[in-house]
Amino acid sequence: MPASSDSSATRAARLADRTEPKVAIASTSVPPAVASDEIVTQSGATRTPYGRRAAVIDLDVHQGNGTAAIFAGDPDVFTFSMHGAKNFPFRKQRSSLDVELADGCGDREYLETLEQYLPAAIAGADIVFYQGGVDPLAEDTLGRLSLTHEGLRARDRIVFQAVRDRTVPIVLTLGGGYARPIDLSALAHAGTYREARAVFD
Repeated sequence: MPASSDSSATRAARLADRTEPKVAIASTSVPPAVASDEIVTQSGATRTPYGRRAAVIDLDVHQGNGTAAIFAGDPDVFTFSMHGAKNFPFRKQRSSLDVELADGCGDREYLETLEQYLPAAIAGADIVFYQGGVDPLAEDTLGRLSLTHEGLRARDRIVFQAVRDRTVPIVLTLGGGYARPIDLSALAHAGTYREARAVFD
């Protein structure tokens, strides 16, 4: 994180006072998202038009260590990361809920695990931030998991339907994708948006 004399809370508060639209910025390893008029800060003051409690669902194959560290101890932000146990970062942070997956994990095990833990992760949330990385794809050079394109789309569908059933808003951000050929990652990212459209249209 770049050095700054301002705290994250101070910067977010200054953004909250602006009237112009805010740009969504999201990553698993940089400071938190500012999305539309939703401001989530590490100060413990989660402020959105929808309520106070936010859930971060990070399904990139690498742990969501940035959000885990930023929101550690914040009762208004629940961070859920489901990631490769032996993948980067090798020194993990502690999320509200971490689920580690073995190398080679395929569609069935992955989807069953997600369905087991997702309900607790979004329970009580007023807004959900979904980090939909596609690096669990079997062809990904950095992923170490073995999901198919169909499995990734089923993953996205599970998340979108669960959020829709709770009638809370969702912010979708892209994540990793390092397949060879790279077209496979692009196809997987497109699949995420197609599932979102199918569920929410």
